Amino acid sequence: MKKVLLLSAALFLGLSSFAQMRTTNKEVLVGKADMRKVMQGKEISAYAPYNFQATTPMTSTLNRWGNMEEFQTMTTSYDLQSNNYVSNRIVQWGDGSIAATAMFSLSYDANAADRGTGYNITVGGDFGNWGPEPSASIEGERTGWPSIAQYGANGEIVVSHTGNGVIYLIRENKGEGEWVRGDVPNPEGAALSWPRVVTSGPNHDIIHIVAADQDDVTYETTIFYARSGDGGTTWDVNVIPEFDIVESYSADDYALAANGDVVACLFPGCLLGDGYILKSEDNGLTWEKKIFWENPYRGFDWETDPQSIYTDTLYGPENGSIAIDNQGVVHVTISTAEYLHDELGTSYTYFIGLGVDGIVYWNDTQDVIVAPDGNPHHALRLWWPSEGGYVSHGDNEGIFCGWFPPDESGTYNSWSNDCVFTDYKTHFIGGSVHPVIAVDDNGNLAVAYSSCNMGRLTGDGYYLRNVYVSYKSCDEDVWVIAEDNLMEDFMHSLSEGVNVIGVPNPLNIGEFVFGYMEDDFPGFACGTTPSQAQFTDNKLQVVRLVSEYTGVSEETINPLTSVYPNPATEVIYVNSAMNTDAVVTFHNIAGQVVKTINKSLTTGENGISVNDLSTGVYFCTINANGYSKTTKVIVK
Repeated sequence: MKKVLLLSAALFLGLSSFAQMRTTNKEVLVGKADMRKVMQGKEISAYAPYNFQATTPMTSTLNRWGNMEEFQTMTTSYDLQSNNYVSNRIVQWGDGSIAATAMFSLSYDANAADRGTGYNITVGGDFGNWGPEPSASIEGERTGWPSIAQYGANGEIVVSHTGNGVIYLIRENKGEGEWVRGDVPNPEGAALSWPRVVTSGPNHDIIHIVAADQDDVTYETTIFYARSGDGGTTWDVNVIPEFDIVESYSADDYALAANGDVVACLFPGCLLGDGYILKSEDNGLTWEKKIFWENPYRGFDWETDPQSIYTDTLYGPENGSIAIDNQGVVHVTISTAEYLHDELGTSYTYFIGLGVDGIVYWNDTQDVIVAPDGNPHHALRLWWPSEGGYVSHGDNEGIFCGWFPPDESGTYNSWSNDCVFTDYKTHFIGGSVHPVIAVDDNGNLAVAYSSCNMGRLTGDGYYLRNVYVSYKSCDEDVWVIAEDNLMEDFMHSLSEGVNVIGVPNPLNIGEFVFGYMEDDFPGFACGTTPSQAQFTDNKLQVVRLVSEYTGVSEETINPLTSVYPNPATEVIYVNSAMNTDAVVTFHNIAGQVVKTINKSLTTGENGISVNDLSTGVYFCTINANGYSKTTKVIVK
């Protein structure tokens, strides 16, 4: 694997040599924001009819240095892909198929009358077989904030919001056929927006949606959880369990994940509340709250309570992502920023600079994150003052999985805060942002995130953001930081990448799938006062990369990754992550055993004959290596 950001051994976390890496002690950039955010994209007025001129689709495949494939899946003029960070916009099936979604428009204006879900798919594991770029959204009406998940054995579900609430589209076979539309019922007096969706259960047939309703006057946000176990025929929609309104101040500050029967929702935290996850081990019936960052000012009224004022800056969370491994462990990654609330009122000061950067890793087997010096303001602090600059602390670095990469010489000597573009309308205000975490079946971890590249600048002298990937092998205790730059190729030398997405549970060991939005200018064009001078093309790049971090942990490996196709005719395939003996049992719908096979599985596809079964519905159970997987199979 090509090492694109080498700091010698010092980049490898946890070593004393790393404690000598210093940044220059320069002034940080200061900004001002208001806690009462008005979210973009919820209110939808009367727009022109859904009609526009389609552009000619353009596709390109690029292979880079042997471990990476890239494909441009769509082009959209819609720059503001999220209010804070994107989540649940890409999915992978057991046969290797991958589908990606994005906020799609070709309008090049703030109204974006044609706005909706852009969709593209590559079927069957051939990464170069993506379809043509979309020329229209899949809904046929103005929508926003799409989210996608597998539904059933071979189908898919996409959710998005209109001006009146959240809708969903389902089809039984991914990539083909007509979408069937439905509406998630609104709670009384609310209009749901900014949804995330996942599915759980052995056949991915239990639908989970988290969405928000924001008061148009007070901007208070209430988070709702919608659950359906019958394909959307009926829904239970309630305020999300254990959720306190003080915990969140804006919309789509959350991410969902599911694996088997385990479902989890991430609330990264804000300046009013803690950072925590809600976790269910029974497909969303009961939930447990687990806090990873305790806000020392939780619950104080910023406008009236003098206790909410502090003069020692607070290192707090900004945005993040979530993934669940085969053991049900929830993995979390969070970007951080430095804040100050030094006077009564809803406004606060934030700081951006080299010494206030850092991306945090945590999982739910760990305790609440605490600072080495005991100061709760510093629990998420990576860089500490030292003689001649800043130095990474030596007691707690295992919680960090990303930061601004150094230059090619392994130093920050050329860094200038004047080169940091900060006018993103506070949709993210950290340094390294939009982290996305993924875990394979062996427990190997990868995190992709957007961060400044000191080697690439705009014509105006601003650092372009690139997308970097850090890794942690399941049999190691430390992270390897910024091992890959997904935009190192010369084709991306004059553009930047933000709004990172990723497959949380990739199909193959050590093979990760990430995506990002690429455009030519820093900042976001949005609303009536765009931070960019003009709207431009945003290209959704999807990258599949193979890492060298493919360790095997006997505690985390699940050999059973997928069963397909479904419906089956003559053969079904069991995709195994290891060589192991298995027992395969077929039950009919009456619960009777109709077929039992002793099978030696090998890594990869394993064919099992079903041509001796009558046409009908069966439950196929595979027991191997102490694990069990049951899939409803239709035999034609």
